[in-house]
Amino acid sequence: MNRPQEASVLRAAHQQLMRERTLDLTLSSSERLLTGNGSERSGVDVATGILRSALRLPDSTVVRVTLPPRANLDEADVAAFRRHCRGQADAAWRDAMAIRQGGFRELPRALALAALVAVVGAASGYVAQVTESTVLMVILYTTAFLAMIAAWTIGWTPTEQAAFDWRASAHEADLYQRLADARIEVVTPAPESDQELHV
Repeated sequence: MNRPQEASVLRAAHQQLMRERTLDLTLSSSERLLTGNGSERSGVDVATGILRSALRLPDSTVVRVTLPPRANLDEADVAAFRRHCRGQADAAWRDAMAIRQGGFRELPRALALAALVAVVGAASGYVAQVTESTVLMVILYTTAFLAMIAAWTIGWTPTEQAAFDWRASAHEADLYQRLADARIEVVTPAPESDQELHV
């Protein structure tokens, strides 16, 4: 499947998700719900891929699994799916909190260091204005310029961690939790031999 086809399939999946609150997964066997192979992605990977790329998510989700004739998805398979999703959700949430707390932990020291560097930059700029040496003036203005950039970077990095960077992992946790809480529906077409008998 080329990229335009993939984009079209993904767009249709997003529309169905918002219209029917349903994720359709077509699997070759029940084992493919959690594990993929060289030619087929696992059902959970397909589902999380659709949810990740969606602009909006419904309040609740139904996962509709289509299996080949006579295949079955039993309670153990569903329980394993939910357990896997909850485990991934917990791991992603721990990552999110680690990133956020790391930002808050480093923020006071970073702001203090940023303020110190900013003072050095301001002092360099002031001295550059009153010096009579052209070479020294260039050096001081360069120092002031670099110091202000460094002060911004030092202060912004932990701020970004605490305010924004953790949200990607938190969103990942939310996606997996939605799948863990989703209602699972199984669709198994009747075998062709049975269909012929009813003709």
